[in-house]
Amino acid sequence: MPEAQFSEHAQQARAAAAEKAKPPATRRRIGKPKTMYPLNVRIPRDMDERITAAHERTGMGPQTIAHEAINDYATAVGVPEDLPVPAKDDRPFRERTPKKRTYGSAEYNDERQFSVRLNPLTDTRLTAACDITGNGPQDFVQTALNIWLHRKKIPYSARQD
Repeated sequence: MPEAQFSEHAQQARAAAAEKAKPPATRRRIGKPKTMYPLNVRIPRDMDERITAAHERTGMGPQTIAHEAINDYATAVGVPEDLPVPAKDDRPFRERTPKKRTYGSAEYNDERQFSVRLNPLTDTRLTAACDITGNGPQDFVQTALNIWLHRKKIPYSARQD
């Protein structure tokens, strides 16, 4: 009979040890934020290097840089800061920038994809600014980033630092 108690006690001790050895549950993000809108534009390679240099100097990420640049330039062209934000299903159509055709090799592509997520107010201001200037988001964002980087004194060639 003592053997049975010993083995039962050993099983309980092993179960308790196994329970303590489990790592704590990690928090998980559930789904994507529903209030952000994707923005994908192509930027020249040198502007991508300048954005990297701006990140190293200011500590701001590409999304924050894009938000500041778009909002600053939208204010400069006369877009009010307190626009009514439409519902997600009622977002107005934003005309795309016409593609500039190049008939060279695919290896000579000197542009990079710049992808960020915009909050609804910045997205609405971008749409209104595109209507005011007559540019599509491609040209507007490139101009906004170029002006923002110039104001932050990021050199045209980030390798000059």
